[in-house]
This record gives sequence, C-alpha cells and structure tokens, in this order.
Amino acid sequence: MLKLEFGAIVRVRVADPRGENVKPRPMVVLTSNADILAGSALFLVAITGRENLPKPLPADCIALPWQAQGRTQTGLNKDCAAYCKWTVAGIPQAAVVRILGRAPGERLERIVNRINELKNEATE
Repeated sequence: MLKLEFGAIVRVRVADPRGENVKPRPMVVLTSNADILAGSALFLVAITGRENLPKPLPADCIALPWQAQGRTQTGLNKDCAAYCKWTVAGIPQAAVVRILGRAPGERLERIVNRINELKNEATE
C-alpha cells in the first residue's frame, strides 16, 4: 500500500517556477514522516521529463527509474529526473492528487544531498 511519507513520489497541484500554470505535477516528498503525521505542509522537489533538460543531465538533476507502464518502485512512466533547483515548500497535504510510488533510497539520498549543497552554495 502506497502512503504519503518521506521519499514518496506524488502528483500534487502546484504552480510552475514562475508561479503560474497550476496543475498536478510529479514531485518527491522531502518532509519528515513525523511532520507528515502531524499534518504539516509539505516540502517537495519537482520531477521533470528529461526532454526538458540539457544532455548530458546536469548535476542538479538526479535521474529516477521509470518503465513505460509505470511498473517500477517510482511509478514513473517516462524518462525523468528530480530537478533539485526546483523545490517548493508550504504545500498542503490535501494538494496531493495521487501517490505514484517511492524514490529508491540511494537516489533519495543523492537528491537530499544535492539540495543541501545548493542551499550551502546560496549562503556562501
């Protein structure tokens, strides 16, 4: 059974990075399980189709497993990546439209590490 938890891949209604075009988008939940249980708003990182990204894949993107019918742990059905420069905070749990799957542990660790690196670079 899929559940809303740290590392879950969800479709959630959010705007694009310009604050426009609100629609269900695939994202990875980065909120702790304790905060999710407490009903807190979500912190998420966007997943984008790799056709929208330069090749080779930039360091700010972490490729995620996929399969055309979505029969993977992630539930993703096209080539895509977590885009670590596109995070959103304060999203209510009620904005989650569907839980697709879960990011594999090693990829989730790489996503969190890259987001932390980007935050540190921004404060230097």
